[in-house]
Amino acid sequence: MAHGRQGPDIVMTIEYADQGDVEKMTSHELHRTPDGASAIDPDRTVLNEVLHGPRTQADAVRKMKEGGVKGPTAQAETPFVQIVISASPGYFRDDPSDVGTWDPEKLRRWKQSTLDWLKKEYGDDLAHVSLHLDEDTPHMHVLVVPTYTKKPRRPGRQKKNETPEQFEARRAAAETGEPVRTMSRSSNAYWKQMWVRREVRVSYWKAMQPFGLGYGKDFVGSGEESPDRKETAQWVREQAAQVKRDRVELDERELQLDTRETALNAKERHVSALEKELVEARQVASELIKDLRKLTGLAWDLKRDLRSGLKELVAALQPKKTLSPHERIVADIESQIVSAPHKPGQALDEPGLGL
Repeated sequence: MAHGRQGPDIVMTIEYADQGDVEKMTSHELHRTPDGASAIDPDRTVLNEVLHGPRTQADAVRKMKEGGVKGPTAQAETPFVQIVISASPGYFRDDPSDVGTWDPEKLRRWKQSTLDWLKKEYGDDLAHVSLHLDEDTPHMHVLVVPTYTKKPRRPGRQKKNETPEQFEARRAAAETGEPVRTMSRSSNAYWKQMWVRREVRVSYWKAMQPFGLGYGKDFVGSGEESPDRKETAQWVREQAAQVKRDRVELDERELQLDTRETALNAKERHVSALEKELVEARQVASELIKDLRKLTGLAWDLKRDLRSGLKELVAALQPKKTLSPHERIVADIESQIVSAPHKPGQALDEPGLGL
């Protein structure tokens, strides 16, 4: 019971966690030995059970990644949500001081209703739920992995050694690609709400009202009233003023984000236009290089034909030498000497030489 209320309450803690916290909880689930912080009874550890997901929280995160869910970015400090859910000891047993005992029917109804609420509330983002019965009071450890769908990133520049055609094909694939489910609490529509942890508690409390469970303590100091008990005009005015301040702050942030988005969109359009011009210029340059190679080949062919023609022209234009009668007689005699058959030892003036 809490704040003077008579009767058992829900018990719930919600913490934002990183991978290290997930590993710590995994160790807590696997190594059930008394550690001074938890009243673990090893003889009752066999009663513990996994109600949803793989054996441990670490296995649950790994299974989601293997199933195609992209992991959180390196900048994400606490992308996961760890929840511990229970109820006041007086709900589970008539004597709250009789630790380690419970009414089986009450436990069954609480376990099933809580699990149904978790599945309805978080759907595919509910990664792991385990029930621990080896400590003072039955409780559940829950891991929620908030996700959102993210479209493939449109490539902004051409890779080294990538042709313009390959670059355009990669851009087209990004435009038509299927959205990728990505782990992120800050981008999840549910978990990025300002008062989300209070809303979670309110939602679970409403689901548990048929069992007579009260709201319990919220995120308030010791001795202060919890939100469900402060239903006064003063509380309403305080909340209205806070909402107004939050709205002003959100409007300013939204305006800043809109301004940045407009500037980024303008830069993206400019870069896209430049990229298109670069692709076109490369295509034109490629065609010019092909034409230049053809012209170079034609020039070499023309040079070869010109040289051959000049040689023929020079030979045709060279004047023929005219011989005198005496020179023609000498030339004929030389021709006959060269062409007449000659026997060894035969004198040049002997018959048969044609002289």
